[in-house]
Amino acid sequence: MSPREAFSTSAVLHRACGEETPIPVSPISCATEYSESKITGIWAETFDQHSFVASILIAPLAVLGGVFYAARTLDEPWQTLTRLDPIYYLVDATRGGLTGFHESPPWASLAVTALVALGAFAAATVLLARGWRLKP
Repeated sequence: MSPREAFSTSAVLHRACGEETPIPVSPISCATEYSESKITGIWAETFDQHSFVASILIAPLAVLGGVFYAARTLDEPWQTLTRLDPIYYLVDATRGGLTGFHESPPWASLAVTALVALGAFAAATVLLARGWRLKP
């Protein structure tokens, strides 16, 4: 399967034992980002508050997510902090699908990513259902 086909089917492939198992990381990450954006949009009253979420919350998690390094090469406590970051598992699943190299089990990556997506979706749903800070 070419990279173009993999992205068009919204699946990241994990190559283990010579066979390919589709892992739907892309749709789960999109659902996570969508839900987090809804929460931020409801909470923030100004553009500065929107940028606060991106620069103070999301950016550090992305840097600690193992995008630029392998977590196993870090010393403690950075290795443990990296493995507590949910973005690390999303990055690891994507890297495993594209290159075949991964540091954590692919199903652990999928489970952590799915739990974060479900939590963010539930929080966004509760806020929308309550109508908190929504204009009529």
